[in-house]
Order: sequence, then C-alpha cells, then structure tokens
Amino acid sequence: MLYGALAWNPYSTLVNYWPGVVLAYVFQVHIKRKYLAWWSKYNYILAVGFGSAIPLCAILIFGIISSTKADETVSSWVTNTISFGDNCDAKGCRAFEIPEIGYIGPAPGPNAWI
Repeated sequence: MLYGALAWNPYSTLVNYWPGVVLAYVFQVHIKRKYLAWWSKYNYILAVGFGSAIPLCAILIFGIISSTKADETVSSWVTNTISFGDNCDAKGCRAFEIPEIGYIGPAPGPNAWI
C-alpha cells in the first residue's frame, strides 16, 4: 500500500506521506469508533475539504509566484548557482584527503578502540 505512493514520486519519502497516514487513522478509525453519528454526517464533507485543499493551494501558490518577480529570481538562488562558483562543489575537490594507510578510522585489531 505504501510502496504505490512512494513509487508515484521518486523524490518523496515516507516522511512526505506519514502525516497523511496519521490523519487518515484518526478520522477513519478513532473518530469512526467513538463518534459514529458525527462521522457519518460529516465524513464526506471533511474528505472533500482535505482533498481539495492541495490543488487549491497549488493554484494559489502558482498564481502568487507567477504574478510577482519571484520567477525571475529563481535562477539566481544560491542553491541553483552554487555548482558554478569558485568552491569545492564546482571544482570537485575533497573535503579531506585519504591517509596513506588507505582507510579512515581505527586500526584493525583487538586494541583498535583503546
């Protein structure tokens, strides 16, 4: 069940979907058991409200960004230009050199952590 949601967007993780799982559990299990009359009356309206909030926010955010000069500054954000500057991201340099012994960490053997 969760893999279908994860495979839908390859850059999303379970962290993106976990709040929805908790919310669904609260309304579909807890409230349905405790307050069945309220759940039967308002469940459809609540589900439509939750479902329509996402596209409504997407349209609102798209309209706000496209109606301002924010879309012109997107290309100059630091995260978009950091790989072109004079830094280790652009040059591909290492943060530290590998020692001559060939590995990083304690030496192998019984007294390695002493």
